[in-house]
Amino acid sequence: MSRPRLVRATATVVAALIASQLLSLPANADFLPAVPHRTLESEALTSPTLVLESNAGHVVNSTLTIQPGDWSPLPADLAYSWTRDGRIIDGAASASYTLTDEDLHRFIQGFATGRDESGTLLARATEQIGPIRPAQMLTHRGPVITGIPQVGSTLAEVGPEWGPAPVTRAHQWLRNGVEIPGATESTYIPVEADIGANISVRVTGSKPGYVTAVQQSSSTGQVQPEGFSVTVPTILGTAKVDQTLTVVPGIWSPAPETFTYQWNRNGVPIAGATAEKFTTTAADYMKYLTVTVTATKEGLPPTSLTSAHTGIHRGEFISPVPTIAGAPRAGSTLSAITGDWTPGATLSIQWQRNGADITGAISADYTLQRVDIGAAISVRVTATKAAYFPYSTSSKPTPFITGTLKEFSGDGHSDVLARDSAGRLWLYAGNPLGGWKPRKQVGSGWNVLTSIVAPGDFNGDGFADVLGRDVKGGLHVYPGNGAGGWEPPAAVGSGWNAMTSIIAPGDFDGDGNADVLARDRQGALYLYPSDGWHWWLPRVQVGTGWNAMTAILGPGDFSGDGNVDILARDASGYLWLYPGNGAGGWKTRVKAGSGWNGFTSILVPGDFDGDGHVDVMARSSDGALWLYPGNGAGGWKARSKVGSGWNIFSTIL
Repeated sequence: MSRPRLVRATATVVAALIASQLLSLPANADFLPAVPHRTLESEALTSPTLVLESNAGHVVNSTLTIQPGDWSPLPADLAYSWTRDGRIIDGAASASYTLTDEDLHRFIQGFATGRDESGTLLARATEQIGPIRPAQMLTHRGPVITGIPQVGSTLAEVGPEWGPAPVTRAHQWLRNGVEIPGATESTYIPVEADIGANISVRVTGSKPGYVTAVQQSSSTGQVQPEGFSVTVPTILGTAKVDQTLTVVPGIWSPAPETFTYQWNRNGVPIAGATAEKFTTTAADYMKYLTVTVTATKEGLPPTSLTSAHTGIHRGEFISPVPTIAGAPRAGSTLSAITGDWTPGATLSIQWQRNGADITGAISADYTLQRVDIGAAISVRVTATKAAYFPYSTSSKPTPFITGTLKEFSGDGHSDVLARDSAGRLWLYAGNPLGGWKPRKQVGSGWNVLTSIVAPGDFNGDGFADVLGRDVKGGLHVYPGNGAGGWEPPAAVGSGWNAMTSIIAPGDFDGDGNADVLARDRQGALYLYPSDGWHWWLPRVQVGTGWNAMTAILGPGDFSGDGNVDILARDASGYLWLYPGNGAGGWKTRVKAGSGWNGFTSILVPGDFDGDGHVDVMARSSDGALWLYPGNGAGGWKARSKVGSGWNIFSTIL
């Protein structure tokens, strides 16, 4: 059945129809006929435009009221009527009309009709309102009773506020579920008739335009005769998940002999929660806790009193700042040190390059790639746990990642360079299994250099470089091109023939740039910090007495603590590990081996066998080349022979 079409006549015409037909419609008429009618604007009886007021908007249960204003002359009679979608509403004949569920989604209009002394009618219509919306729901939680269920002691309803404020609350106290006559205040004082009974309270919340709601509290314990004089127990502590709360039982007079406790969640006893302290859990989130204290004393009845409620909020994580272990060098592995978080927290890890997430890098370890060279790496740790807000915190970024310490060929594996007696320079490219690819000549005329070292990425372009000192003491950088070749060399210093040893340790001072150490004739050791752009910052003396050493090497991070170290051989053949502190200084040295004076050359190729730890190579007097794999903690794995005939080379690096 189609819905009747609303009459789209002017308010004057509709009002005139009401005036002429309202009193003469048959009893079963429910719709205003749309028939022509003259307007009565020119009649003697006049009135202002009607005003329609609402006490709570155009929602079910709100009341509409017609304000008729001043008619002239005063009508002998003033009648009211209301329509719903153009149909007259039976029984709606006063100036006010309360919207019902039947009006939901309909259009409502009010009318006022006046008659002057001569009997002339004049009708006026209000604006049409609609569609009518449903009544809104009040927000609320169950009421809570505080106080001692004892004759003469005051019980109070202190449940959470209802909303949206203001909400009118009406109370009715009950004895064993039956209304107590006259007990309609927010407080109630038990009387002798209540002894042995359980008391509860029913609260009715109302607000115009909202659905009336009724909530009833849990019952108190049985009402006791008069006995103790008590103050209400209180709960101390942080009202969040995984926090310990403590009950203060209040002041009791006379002093009880014993106290017992029962913690309650939303008014229901929590199994096993009978101690003075209670540690909240995820089950308590968005619940309210109370604690019931029961006191006993000989000669008095046991008396129980319940605290006011405490709402429990989300927990807050213990959130240490993560740190990163490992060398900031391509090919090395970084490890996320997450620290001690809140017990039960689930941690997820995301590595980042210059602040942007690295796709797929979500495990505790991350192996640095060539694409990371020149970038800063950080790690973000995110914690989740039931009833906690997720929380994320990030580590401090690493220094800028440098290229693999001894990787010249561009394949990601450590290599070895060797100069023969004719001055030719050969590249021995390592393979990932600790062996070799076919060698390749990468230079000639290198016999003019009195010292050659491989500092790693000295000029900051992401590729491993070589430093060479000529016979006049000039120091030159030979920039690697990342494919086993060279860019044009550049002078980076003079007077270096004053140094008896030049060492390339990598980033010794922790600023992200490859540095150089040099020993003078008096045995003083100096740090020449690189500026990351093939030049130097001011040098710093970092040791004395180093002329006791017959070989000084820069292996990188040999001890596995993330800092660059030094290995040095003394005249007795002992090999010493000098762990760097990551800031241009030293930790306590440690003996790393003996019998090393049997070798004619010691070199540090980086991670040659691909196990993630830096290694050492040594050439014996018969030309055999031995690999001493580092174990990542300042010691060794079993050595293996990786070549022979290497005594044809004057320099191996």
